Amino acid sequence: MKSAIAPVLLAAAAVVQALGRFVYHQDAIVVTGELFFPIFLAGLSIFYGLRSRGGAFSTVKLGLGLLAVVVALLTAWGWGMAMFWFYPSIWLYYAAFLLLVAQAVIAVVSSPSGKELRAQRALDRDREAQAEAAPEEPGDGWRTTRR
Repeated sequence: MKSAIAPVLLAAAAVVQALGRFVYHQDAIVVTGELFFPIFLAGLSIFYGLRSRGGAFSTVKLGLGLLAVVVALLTAWGWGMAMFWFYPSIWLYYAAFLLLVAQAVIAVVSSPSGKELRAQRALDRDREAQAEAAPEEPGDGWRTTRR
C-alpha cells in the first residue's frame, strides 16, 4: 500500500494546530519546531513509503490512514468553530505528531534494504539472461516434425 495521503493529512492538521496555538504563546522558536518536524516527518514517510514493498505492514498503514482522516476532520471541525475545543488543541497536535512518527517508522521499516535490492536486481538480470538464451521456436507454433 503505497500512499502519501495519510502523512499529508497529518502534517496539515499539525501545522494548522501549531499556527492556531501561536496566537496564544507567541514564541517563534516553538512554532518553528512545531512546523518543521511534522513537515520533515511527512516528507520522510512519503519518500520511504513510495519506495516500500507493496504489502508490508498494509494493515497498520490502513489504520494510520484512518486515524489521520479522523485527526484532520477533528481539526477542520474545530477550525470551523463548530466544536471550539478542537482548535487550537495541543492534544490534537500531539496526536497528529505521534501518528506521523509512527507513519515514518513504518515507512522506513517496510522499505527494502540495500542487500535485498541487490539480490532482486541480480535475480532480474539472471531471468533476463535466461530469457535471451532460450531459443525461440520458428514458425507459427504448429510442429509436425521433431528437430
